[in-house]
Amino acid sequence: MYGEFVVADAHCDTALRALDGHDLRAGDRVCHVDLPKMKAGGVDLQVFALWVDNHCLPMRPGDRLSIMMARLASFLEDAAAEIGLVSDYSGFEKQLSEGKISALLAVEGAHSLPAETASIDLCHQVGVRLITLCWNNTNWLASSSRQAKRFPFGLTPLGRKAVKRMTELGVIVDVSHASERAFWDVAEICRNPFVASHSCAKALCDHHRNLDDEQLRAIAFVKGVVGVNFHWQFLKEEAQASIEDVVSHIDYIISKIGDDHVCLGSDFDGIPSGPKGLEDISRIPRLIDALLAKGYSEDTVKKVAGENFLRVFKEVCG
Repeated sequence: MYGEFVVADAHCDTALRALDGHDLRAGDRVCHVDLPKMKAGGVDLQVFALWVDNHCLPMRPGDRLSIMMARLASFLEDAAAEIGLVSDYSGFEKQLSEGKISALLAVEGAHSLPAETASIDLCHQVGVRLITLCWNNTNWLASSSRQAKRFPFGLTPLGRKAVKRMTELGVIVDVSHASERAFWDVAEICRNPFVASHSCAKALCDHHRNLDDEQLRAIAFVKGVVGVNFHWQFLKEEAQASIEDVVSHIDYIISKIGDDHVCLGSDFDGIPSGPKGLEDISRIPRLIDALLAKGYSEDTVKKVAGENFLRVFKEVCG
């Protein structure tokens, strides 16, 4: 916690670092997110995405996913006094009161899961509470934004069943990476707030992964959130971004849909580098200060820093 601000980050790929043998308990210059940096950044909840590169296909991506989960579980066990896995909001509240960081499991891209709706049940059983439907590759759930022209469908029939099952179980549906058609299919059938955990505003940076104003309004309509991504490619068209560019996207989204529907979605450890001034998770207090300096009230900045994502977590996952 940074002062009175509860901090939640809706997406990082740091489980990859654990898989590669990095010790997340110690400060590691390679990692954007590790235990010392989370503590320095005042992080209270961190979403850890389990992602398998599609280049592993058609080999056994489930094996790699299982090993990644095991390595992350080992880190959480070794650092249990300071960080713990949560699967519902009451668990988060308990750990917050104990001064512990909460870890929330996500799966990024269903290509690493068996192509059946029972995979959603299995994810839920092992503690996954957010599923990013696809990555850059199209899969059995949904077409991706990168391959939208090649695969012009949205959700597959199995994808529709899976989204409905996620709604029933209390798993957050994440449309980052999804094609525009898949986005609107989710908007049509999802009965819970859904999120774009690590996306930005297309009006400021015309990237296929970013959301246009109509999509922003659709997320606001269902009381979901957009997690602003810290990768320069989604922030601006030049290859150097700064903390001010992150503020600009937050500012734009607030101007279009209000301050209840934007949060942090760093994509740390899944991006080559963070923006200048926001190089890793320890720098989150600088972002909070930058938003306050721009004139936003403490109430609004608290929403952006963590309360908005936590509201969705509580409503969907209980």
